[in-house]
Amino acid sequence: MNKRIALFLGMAVITIITIVSFSIALWRTGTQELVANRVHHQPTGVLIPLDPPQPVPDVTILTQDGHHVKLADRTNGQLTIVNLWATWCLPCIREMPSLNRLRQAMAGITVLAVSEDATLEQARAFLIREGLTGLGLYHDPRGRLAQALGMQGLPSTYILQATGQVVARLEGEAAWDSPVMISRLKALRAAVTFPSVFSVLGGEIFHPQQDQQHTGSWLIGLVKRLRRNYVNGLWLEMI
Repeated sequence: MNKRIALFLGMAVITIITIVSFSIALWRTGTQELVANRVHHQPTGVLIPLDPPQPVPDVTILTQDGHHVKLADRTNGQLTIVNLWATWCLPCIREMPSLNRLRQAMAGITVLAVSEDATLEQARAFLIREGLTGLGLYHDPRGRLAQALGMQGLPSTYILQATGQVVARLEGEAAWDSPVMISRLKALRAAVTFPSVFSVLGGEIFHPQQDQQHTGSWLIGLVKRLRRNYVNGLWLEMI
């Protein structure tokens, strides 16, 4: 009996060691893949013009100090890039450095990083850790801005002209500081009518009233993106 117990215990120990070793190997592989993903080559991204251009939503967002401000009051009369993001969204955090570099490379623009995280502290801690404190950090605690803009997933970026209209959008990550993107943004800043905006961007046109239902579709898209990125978010916390 004692030999059987000893044999059983020995097999159990070997099994546990094997499982632990395999788990560590998987974790290391996953970590390496995640790090590789964080430095992967970013697509330029496709800006899609809105037809018709939309007014800047009359909603409030939170500043880093916790004050409520209207989005329209944050544009400073400049071309404004409003980026909706979250710390759990891997594509979001991959493109944040390029947004920060865009702010430095292109004068006369405003970059607003509007977090969709549960708390402002989560977003602030991430930006501090990554050295991205130069970005204008804001918080959309109840998702009202995301809903008003018709967000369907993260990251989502909207281009506001100095005239006070939302003229273009981009779903997914992009290399915001690439020469091609900077050239498009400069041309877009000079555009004053929809035909001129379309001539700059071309391609597909987004029709807000036809292509989306503002009540609910943004939440469905967010849930889908949450499911897709939840595991990546867990990996990121482990690094």
